[in-house]
Amino acid sequence: MPTKNPKVLVVANNKGGVGKSLISQLISTYIAFKKNKKVLVLDFDPQGNMSYRFLRDTRIREMSNYKPPLHPDYDPNNPEDDGWDGRSSALDMWTENPVVPYPTDLDNLDILPSNAALIKGIESFEYSDTLESIVQRPYDFFAMDEFISCGYDLIIIDTPPAKGPLTQSAIRAATHVLIPLELSNKSLQGLAGMVDLVNRQNIYRPADVQAKIIGLLKNKVDYNKRTPQNRIIDTIKDNPMLNTLLIEDVEIHDSPRAVDIDEDQAPITAPYTELKDNDRFAIEAVALGEFVYNKVLGEKDHVTKKEDNHEFANI
Repeated sequence: MPTKNPKVLVVANNKGGVGKSLISQLISTYIAFKKNKKVLVLDFDPQGNMSYRFLRDTRIREMSNYKPPLHPDYDPNNPEDDGWDGRSSALDMWTENPVVPYPTDLDNLDILPSNAALIKGIESFEYSDTLESIVQRPYDFFAMDEFISCGYDLIIIDTPPAKGPLTQSAIRAATHVLIPLELSNKSLQGLAGMVDLVNRQNIYRPADVQAKIIGLLKNKVDYNKRTPQNRIIDTIKDNPMLNTLLIEDVEIHDSPRAVDIDEDQAPITAPYTELKDNDRFAIEAVALGEFVYNKVLGEKDHVTKKEDNHEFANI
């Protein structure tokens, strides 16, 4: 039985549209597919982009309040499923509903999908006396023996574009944090506040297990706008709170490939199986995956251009 706590990577930025879900997708599929590690994705974002992608749940396009599909293991005729409606989400760690990860097309990759109604309810506690217990819940949940026994190596949490209770709770539970950003003045707003949020949540963690910001990741880089983007980079480097956090040698450029790999029929491993080895987006995706793998799981591996059983848990 596994006894080692999994690493918890939170992908967060309080600004919307910076590509958190794409980055979460690239990292989770790389580490599960290329590194053969067992990964669990938690979708805390009410938009449910990760849920749509990994569960191929096209209902999300017609639903204003997304809720998960029926779990493939649910059997209404099974007495063990009495009292369960057959749906589970990342937000059910705050409810009495069973927390049952969903399988994806990739054996090593599971997901706990979004649930828009539950997200709205949890976010409403921002100014409540019970906020602290809300924020503390994922930290305690991931430390439960029942959860640890599932054997996940890595948990990746895709957060909403806000600094409310869900993002606070994710960062409280994190071992590592990655902050994607666009190289625009608008994206810079609140960036120092995100770093400060990590520092504030670390107050509640033991000194020897503080969450570590592994970097500020340049995303949606436009190579035709290098001059204005370089000015943004210079602004970050001039900020004493941010200058040591900017990732220098890994970035994701603004590419139509990011749309292609998000198509309904595209395999979830598309960045690593459907693109040519010399495709720039594929090269950047591999570099990102390797960077996170080394920083979070602490295992260095040589990267070449060609690199060479699932259990469900009712937690």
